[in-house]
Amino acid sequence: INFFSIVYVISLLTIFYSNIIVFNQLDIKKTIAYYSIGHMGFVTLGLISSNQEAMVGSIIIILSHGLSAAGLFFCVGYIYEQSHSRSILAFRGLATTTPYLGSIFFLFICANISFPGTSNFIGEQIVLIGLAKLSPEFTFLPIIGVLLNGFSTFLFYARIVFGEFKSSNSPVREVNSNQLFCFFAIFVPLALMGFYPEIVIKYF
Repeated sequence: INFFSIVYVISLLTIFYSNIIVFNQLDIKKTIAYYSIGHMGFVTLGLISSNQEAMVGSIIIILSHGLSAAGLFFCVGYIYEQSHSRSILAFRGLATTTPYLGSIFFLFICANISFPGTSNFIGEQIVLIGLAKLSPEFTFLPIIGVLLNGFSTFLFYARIVFGEFKSSNSPVREVNSNQLFCFFAIFVPLALMGFYPEIVIKYF
């Protein structure tokens, strides 16, 4: 047993545990925090690999996560400001009542699951490529973790945004033009690095 094996196992446990525990989590802010922990598992996988590509991927994940997590917390903070509740059970049908907010939320959800076209996708792919150069077997469980993250994140999104809106639910107002500008100011760098990762990679 060497240092790489120990940290590799801990990183995998972090990825899987953080994505499994959210299934029973009802606090929307805590849910996003657990997703953040899962992303850090990928960061450590890249950093311990002693592979330059994987390390660059880890740096991209760190930069991307700083933006995507900020966007998600921005969305959740806006919802909490309007409703004064952080419980997932308090929300239904935001796609109907606040379609712009629901759409913006979806963009950051896509970034969180490393959807193609976002810099999170580039970072995780580079980490996986770096691990594959060490040994293809090292990529199997991290890929399962990526799929689990996608499933749990979309389930989290669906529980908040879809469903039938009930009059007993706390009202959430639609975002205005200033708030839309703030949201897109966060998302544009994610998309820019996703389509043109060279703007970051060239510095490493």
